[in-house]
Amino acid sequence: MNITAETFRAGLQAQDVFIILNKRCLGRRLAPLLIVGHVQRLQKYTPPHPPHATAWHRSQLNSINKVQKVAPRPGLAETETRIEIETRTSETETRISEIETRTSETETRISEIETRTSETETRISETETRTSETEIRINEIETRTSETETRTSETETRIAR
Repeated sequence: MNITAETFRAGLQAQDVFIILNKRCLGRRLAPLLIVGHVQRLQKYTPPHPPHATAWHRSQLNSINKVQKVAPRPGLAETETRIEIETRTSETETRISEIETRTSETETRISEIETRTSETETRISETETRTSETEIRINEIETRTSETETRTSETETRIAR
């Protein structure tokens, strides 16, 4: 049984899932978080790992900050959903966050992945904004080492005809 991000947002307990993050997104569009299923169901199931994917079991996650349905601020949004996931090993620290905001006219999604090691810090972010007439997507990749700093940005705009 595959559990979608929508099911996760609807109230699935975060500690009951495996999370797979597809790392092929470097240089391409950010892959969405893939929630594969209940731990109990997955004990006999090996998910098909795409190349460069990482799977975390709940015991490896330091914290999954609960999915929040945030009460919208007046005039700004009708719904807002936040997902934050953090994982740490002795060598790497990863933070994944996703914020979705909807109004009657606009839908915005911001996804961010931050990875830190002793030598490198990488931040990948994707912002998508949709209205009835336009769709704007901005991808950014930042990499820092003690000697270099690299930033790549890509913007894509579509206008309905």
